[in-house]
Amino acid sequence: MNLELIIQIISSGGALFAAIFTAYAAFQSKKSNEIAINEIKQNRRVKFNISDKDFQSTFPIDCRKDFITDEDSIPIKKEKSKFYLKARNIGNLPAENVELSFEYEGIEDFVKSYSLENACVRNGCKLFHTYKQDGKTHIEFYPDINRGNSFEFSSQKEFYGCVMPFDYSDSSLNIHLPLFYIYLINMKAMHEDISLFSLIIKLKFNDPNRKGENITQKFSFRPEIYIGDNYNHTPNNLALTEYFNFNGKFIMIEK
Repeated sequence: MNLELIIQIISSGGALFAAIFTAYAAFQSKKSNEIAINEIKQNRRVKFNISDKDFQSTFPIDCRKDFITDEDSIPIKKEKSKFYLKARNIGNLPAENVELSFEYEGIEDFVKSYSLENACVRNGCKLFHTYKQDGKTHIEFYPDINRGNSFEFSSQKEFYGCVMPFDYSDSSLNIHLPLFYIYLINMKAMHEDISLFSLIIKLKFNDPNRKGENITQKFSFRPEIYIGDNYNHTPNNLALTEYFNFNGKFIMIEK
């Protein structure tokens, strides 16, 4: 084999190697760009957060009282408490078409436990019972034989527009809790053996990164009730003219 042929073969091999290297480098560059784009998309997202919140309650023998709140915290619907939790978008993209609703986990057992035939009665006084009417489930409270309050276990759905990231705008959602749930917390503070269901906050929204797809976040919360020595009265010696006081905290848990 002459020298000229050898040089030609080496040159051809070098060109082929260079072509392969260039193609590999281009493939790796494309892959790196795709990874970088995916990382950017993952870092650009919508995410809601609901912080734990303290509450305080004071009421006479009638447990149908709202928690102590600021006077300007007025809910849109009369079925809701003045007391609210604050939901913030801690992501870096706006949440679009935000929808808020409630779910009730363990509600079937609660309804069976406190049906009209098994109404919740403490110290000879009827507090509440559940019932079904026209295919819907209700709870009715009775502080005395002359008055009552009835609420439906509905989702209490509300619609919002766009919620901006909290870092860019001091925007947030005030989530007013169902009023009947506040009443139940009051009663449980007085009578620890009363069973509660889990109240679930459901936030559904669109993420601009994921067009056409609904995103859902759910939060449940555990109420912790504190009745300390600084309070003057206990449920056993509470008179009709006296007040019962307690405070507590809602511990938020993302599901």
